[in-house]
Amino acid sequence: MQARESTIKVSILLHEREDGKTIASVLEVPDCNVEADNREQAITSLKESLSRKLETFEVISLELPTNLPLSSLQQKEQPWANSADIFRDDQQFEEFQQEMQFYRDELDTLNS
Repeated sequence: MQARESTIKVSILLHEREDGKTIASVLEVPDCNVEADNREQAITSLKESLSRKLETFEVISLELPTNLPLSSLQQKEQPWANSADIFRDDQQFEEFQQEMQFYRDELDTLNS
């Protein structure tokens, strides 16, 4: 069976010490960190280290049922639901939402 190529996105924490060395850590994998002479070497070394780890790990998603009644679950997941319609008659709210979406799209573009 041939392995299917996929990607995984992780967050890397970089810290340059006073002595000039850089420490890089994968936030999602607490025991995956390296120390190198500079930023680029730290990132490269961390990629290699994480790739070796992922050869023996499996990444899966897991959904668990809850024993809470549906109404209780909805209230916990959406505490704002009771006040969601307060802007129902506000004519400027649609414009506000469009501006927020534009701003979020702009941030996504800058961060990618």
